[in-house]
Amino acid sequence: MNTPRKSQLPEHEPNTGAQQIADADNLKKHNPEQMCISILEAALKQTCQLKQRSADLLVDAKEICLKQMNSIKKLREENTRLKQTNIQLEGRQQQAFAQFEEHRVLSQLLTDKHSRGADQLARKQAELERMTERYNALQSDFKAMQLENDVKINELQGCLALGDHPEPENIPQQQFIKELEAKIAMFEHTFALMKKHADQIQAERDALEHSQKSENHLSQRHDNENLKQECDQLMVDNWNLEAKGDAAMQLQREAKTEAYRLSRHCEDLINELSKLREQYANLERSMQIVKTIAEQLAKKLKTEKDSHRKELQDLEEKIRREEGEKAPAANCSKCGEKLNDIRNAEIQIMELQRVSGSTELPSTSTGITQEHTEQIERRCGDQMVNSSSHMGKAEDEYQCLLRSYFGVRDELEQRLSEVDCLKKTIMEERAKTANILNAQKSELIKKLGNCCENERLVLELKHGIEKNFPSCTE
Repeated sequence: MNTPRKSQLPEHEPNTGAQQIADADNLKKHNPEQMCISILEAALKQTCQLKQRSADLLVDAKEICLKQMNSIKKLREENTRLKQTNIQLEGRQQQAFAQFEEHRVLSQLLTDKHSRGADQLARKQAELERMTERYNALQSDFKAMQLENDVKINELQGCLALGDHPEPENIPQQQFIKELEAKIAMFEHTFALMKKHADQIQAERDALEHSQKSENHLSQRHDNENLKQECDQLMVDNWNLEAKGDAAMQLQREAKTEAYRLSRHCEDLINELSKLREQYANLERSMQIVKTIAEQLAKKLKTEKDSHRKELQDLEEKIRREEGEKAPAANCSKCGEKLNDIRNAEIQIMELQRVSGSTELPSTSTGITQEHTEQIERRCGDQMVNSSSHMGKAEDEYQCLLRSYFGVRDELEQRLSEVDCLKKTIMEERAKTANILNAQKSELIKKLGNCCENERLVLELKHGIEKNFPSCTE
């Protein structure tokens, strides 16, 4: 009984050395698998980081979309403000049209009034010419009568000179002288009557001239005052229209600057939308890359797991076969070798179980990460769909705002062209009114000059009568 124990002790020592060698071989065999698993875990971490980064990028894109929505809201408010400004401009334009019509009516009334004044002055001028002709006729009759009287007075004076030396044969002449004296008395009486009549005519003429002069002076003064007031009013209206035109030009400049600012803002929005589209495309590409990497890693882990399971099944079958052959061959040397092989196989099985356990843990972790990645992918997909819908809505709103902006700009340009045409017509009407007023003023000045010339001629005529016939004036 002692001999077999002694023989078993030296046989157990080489078994432990072989076990260590087998352990070393198994470790050498399983190190590449651990390295592959660590590489796969690092790749999974990298994909998770990529997904986290893509989620952050999606959040940033969502914030940018919110900012774009706020900017679109501001653009809408700006559009409403521009519409209100346009309504105010329409009101001002209507007021300008009403004022233009009022000025046109006033200019027509002034033209009619001046035409009536010109007709009245023409009638008074014709009446003055008729009175001048009558006065000239009376003056010529008076001169003829005065010449006749002078001739008769000279004859009578000669007769008186002859009558100062009476002679007997001159008694009939004295009687004739008496008759002549009676005729002279009668002529003096008629001359006095004619002088009285001439004085009445002169007084009537003077009164008529005075009344005409005062009436002309008052009417001219009144017309001049009215013209002055109307000119002042027209100048004030002109200043008001110029101020309104300046205000309209200022509004036009402001509208142009606002349109330029809106166009620049629209260009910025277009650039930002293009950048967001590029970021969205980059995110989609990165998501596709992450998805393909995750699928490749999942396939690789699945193949590794299947290979490990197959190796475990093979080892279990081998162990079962060797356990069935172990009982009859317990005392032979070959059986010892088989036992050593079985122990080595058990050690390998334990190592493989340890390795398979360590691989199962990453497989479970990969399952968890796979579920997490699927959730992240679903969330990212939802966010991408939402962001794409928001982007589509934002783009539609942007296109609508762009169309409304172009419509408002075209309407503003049309209104500004109408304002320019209105200003042009107002300037033309103003120039026509100024020309009419200048023509009427020159005509009035000409008529006043004619009246002054006629008055000067009457005064010269009166002075000539007084100079030539002082006895009549006395």
